Amino acid sequence: MPTLPPADATITFEGNECIYDGPDPIPAAESMTVNWIVNSTEHAWYGVMPIIVGEGKTKEDLAQLMRSDDPPPSWVTQAGTNESWGEDKQITVKPASGGLRSDLYFTCSYGESYDTSKFFAALGPFKVK
Repeated sequence: MPTLPPADATITFEGNECIYDGPDPIPAAESMTVNWIVNSTEHAWYGVMPIIVGEGKTKEDLAQLMRSDDPPPSWVTQAGTNESWGEDKQITVKPASGGLRSDLYFTCSYGESYDTSKFFAALGPFKVK
């Protein structure tokens, strides 16, 4: 597998875990790069979605939403999205999408395909400053 270029942060899928290694707080930049490493062969499909939540919303609110089939409410802003069929890749995240008083989360999912994916982790909150 090719080596990825340097990035601002790394998210690693390791078994059924999703691990963030990067700055906290996250700089309120127009964009940041995140290397996404899949060290697991347990599932065919992996997904990471950077999400900015509105003020007053919590990790528990986000986890409840991700486990439902409801459409995203107004307090959710996608700051990028990506999926992988088990390969390492570099993604671009837009942390300034929600303004400077926002919390950024990375939601992690896996499955045999997008249609059968299962949310399993919300990493964060990471303050965007």
